[in-house]
Amino acid sequence: MKILTFIPVWNRREITRLCYESLARTQLSAPAGFSFVTVIAASNDQDAKLAAQYGHDVFICGNHPLGRKFNQGLEYALEKYSFDYVMQINSDNVLSTDFWSLFETYFNQRQYFFGVDRV
Repeated sequence: MKILTFIPVWNRREITRLCYESLARTQLSAPAGFSFVTVIAASNDQDAKLAAQYGHDVFICGNHPLGRKFNQGLEYALEKYSFDYVMQINSDNVLSTDFWSLFETYFNQRQYFFGVDRV
């Protein structure tokens, strides 16, 4: 199962670093057979450099309007990668390592769409 994680970022690198570290832990705790690629939509060199330090693919685009940033970043990901699911998170999200057990049923049933409805 191929998962593409898409994260738009803007400044707040200390918080973004926590996001990247939690993403790495979550990916390491994934069930066997999962593979990952992460695309970062960055709007400045410092954010791009931080993403590259974590081995993420970086797409550079403007930050405003935000909707355009999302659309351009996802268009880039669709053109460049083949994947089964997109996981869109924000640069201030921190995931738990038990994340996968919450969605196991959806993955096994190959559901088209699912997500978190409470935090």
